[in-house]
Amino acid sequence: MRSETEGSLIDEIANASRKTRANAFGNHFQAVFQSRYLWLWLLTPDGVLVEANDLALSAADAARDEVVWRPVWESPWFAGDAGLREQLRQAVGLVAAGDEFRIVAELYSRAGLRRLDLTLRPLLDGTGSSSLLLLEGRDRSEVRDLENDREVLLSALDVGVVVHGADREIAYHNRTAEQLLDDAQLTLRPEGRLVDEGGRPLHADELPVARALAGGRPLLDTVIGMSRADGTRWLRVDAHPLHKPDAPAPHGVVAIYRDVTELRRQRRLIEHHTHLDPLTGLPNRRAFFRELGRSLTAGESLAVLLVDVDAFRRVNEAHGNETGDKVLAWIGRQLERTVRPDDVPARLGADEFALLLRRVEGDDDARIVAQRVQQQLDSGPKIAGVRIDVSASMGFARGRDDVDPETLLREASFALAHAKRHERGRWIAYDEKLSEKQTFQIGIEGELSRATELEQFEVHYQPLVNAKGNTVVGAEALMRWRHPTRGLIPPGEFIPAAEESGQIVEMEAWLQGVALKQLREWNRARPELHVSMNLSARQLERPDFVERFGDTLRGSGVHPGNVIAEVTETFAMQHPREAALILEGLAELGVSLAIDDFGTGYSNLGQLQHLPFQIVKIDRGFLRNVPEDQRNFALVRTIIAMAQSLELHIIAEGVETKTQADFLYWEGASWLQGFHFGRPMPAATFGQVALGGTLPLTDL
Repeated sequence: MRSETEGSLIDEIANASRKTRANAFGNHFQAVFQSRYLWLWLLTPDGVLVEANDLALSAADAARDEVVWRPVWESPWFAGDAGLREQLRQAVGLVAAGDEFRIVAELYSRAGLRRLDLTLRPLLDGTGSSSLLLLEGRDRSEVRDLENDREVLLSALDVGVVVHGADREIAYHNRTAEQLLDDAQLTLRPEGRLVDEGGRPLHADELPVARALAGGRPLLDTVIGMSRADGTRWLRVDAHPLHKPDAPAPHGVVAIYRDVTELRRQRRLIEHHTHLDPLTGLPNRRAFFRELGRSLTAGESLAVLLVDVDAFRRVNEAHGNETGDKVLAWIGRQLERTVRPDDVPARLGADEFALLLRRVEGDDDARIVAQRVQQQLDSGPKIAGVRIDVSASMGFARGRDDVDPETLLREASFALAHAKRHERGRWIAYDEKLSEKQTFQIGIEGELSRATELEQFEVHYQPLVNAKGNTVVGAEALMRWRHPTRGLIPPGEFIPAAEESGQIVEMEAWLQGVALKQLREWNRARPELHVSMNLSARQLERPDFVERFGDTLRGSGVHPGNVIAEVTETFAMQHPREAALILEGLAELGVSLAIDDFGTGYSNLGQLQHLPFQIVKIDRGFLRNVPEDQRNFALVRTIIAMAQSLELHIIAEGVETKTQADFLYWEGASWLQGFHFGRPMPAATFGQVALGGTLPLTDL
């Protein structure tokens, strides 16, 4: 039983110790004392136990009140080893004097003896003095368990983990790293077997671990290849340098390896497919540009041949889109058969293809390829028992040192556009003159927009005559441009530019208004006089064209029967559904309908009879050297006979001699037009001829 004096003394010591313990349990110590991995005891300088942490108490299955305020060596942890108790008792005095005591010992726990690393040292306060001692126990079995748990955890990861020291030597690696890597990678001695993404061999100093050590910063997402007997294994590496506080350089590196071989294969496969046209299996525009750029950079002697399928829309409309796709796939195969192994055929889009031709020294090389392409396409594919006619226009441009892929392709496009303005199946090489033409065309387009406002356009009229008596029955209204500095510009120089820019729509609307107004004046003297006028594809494609044309016709006061609307055979055959609706609308207005340039397109007798044409206009090309040219002679007779069988009137344009005029009259043509009867002339001149003058008949 304690005396009152002893009790007050103990209480005083307890209070003091509580204050001391409270001070000791500051922000820096509290977290450590609650460690889940260290057994901790807080002692007075003479070895009395003041506090034990939860881990130590739980291990001994002891309550705090049962163990505190008694010498620590008398506590249950040390009950089984008298020698240890004596060592600890003696150590207290030494440590209190400023030394540190370390020992490995077996301590009692409810689970049996536990082997611990014990450390006894003074616990210094903020002033550097010691009022308490700290006994720390590190359970060796728990450390071993933690290490085992770490190994199990790291081995379960699907990434390789390798720890290197500052000397690059391996301090640790998990099982996945052992499976992923071989000696060349593990030991950082590449020996020519490690490569970068481009296949270049890597030296030891270029590996991610070495670079992270040298730079002191993480190196992320580096891809390296490792040559193996079964192929290259690709790894993505993250290298994280390990730093100690205030150390000038890393003391090691943790490298994490991920196997990206399959991912890389999948990505390459996806990239491969994104560079292929799915319909033809040829490289697409993106792939073609990339290969063209590489070849130009390498200084290869090359050329680009653009191939555009003529009137492909007609194939889709006549046979359906599925057949059209089969035709495109067939064209792709033909192009592959045409070129050499190192040339590159590609589909740029829709019905446009391109050929990258290597080892091209001159235009003749490209001409040979263009001829082979035409020969391959001439046979045409046979689909569902039907032979499809295929031809293509081509534009060619040669590479040079100062040209980039975009410019070279643009030059080939210029040549292609020029080829398509002439005739089907033609190819043209780009040159400086063509460039000047293109520049001229661009300049023309810019001035066209102002020409109407400045009243620079004129309407000229070329006589239409009766084949029987050469009397004037009407005229074709034609656009002319009287430029203030260039003079009278031929239609062949500005009409294509107007069509490409879309300005032809307003220009033709203006011409039609002027021509109808002029016809009304002439009809007062000659009510039977006709005027014919061309309707461009651009104008016909406008959904409100028939309505607008009808308003202009009604506003002019001209009898509709005196107006002939000319629609090209190409438009009528390439757009059969649209053409039928437009022609029916025009027929309802009462105008006469003529199919222009007949014989240059794809029409046949069966197609013509379903469209409301009253007139067939034979193209001037068929009258060249007639009747001497037996082939043209036979074609003209056939066209006239076909038109007569459909009860259509025939207008023949391009008549240049009296012999041609007589031939056409005897074959059954209705009206004639050509330089033999007069060139296009201003309205005043034509008025004099039509209202009683004589025709200036000439033979060319």
